[in-house]
Amino acid sequence: MQFIYYRLHNLIEQHKNHKAKECDPKALKEQEAINVAVEISKYEEKLIESDLKLEPSILAHYLLRLAVRTNEAYDALNIRDTDTHTASQRLLLFNCSKRVLEDGLKLLGLRALKNM
Repeated sequence: MQFIYYRLHNLIEQHKNHKAKECDPKALKEQEAINVAVEISKYEEKLIESDLKLEPSILAHYLLRLAVRTNEAYDALNIRDTDTHTASQRLLLFNCSKRVLEDGLKLLGLRALKNM
C-alpha cells in the first residue's frame, strides 16, 4: 500500500499541469480504470462495515485490494503518451485512489509515505 501511494504521489506531483476541471467517466474506458473506480466506490461501505464489526482488518483488506487494482492501472494506463483530456482523467482517478489510501491508512494509525 505504501509503495503505490508513493508512486501516485510522485506521478501527481510530476503532472500538476494536467489537472482535470471535471470528471468525465467516458474517458476512462480501460478495464483497469473501471476496476479502480469500482474499488473506490466501496470505500464508505467498507468503513461502515469495519466500524460496525469493530474489525480494522476489513478496512486493511479493502485498502490492499484498492492498492493492487491501482497498481495494475498504474502499470497499464500511460499518462505521458496520451491526449491531454484522457491523461487528466487518469490523473484524477489516481488522485482519488491516493486520497482514499491516505485516509484509510490514517484511520489505521499509519502514515502514508511521500518519500522512500
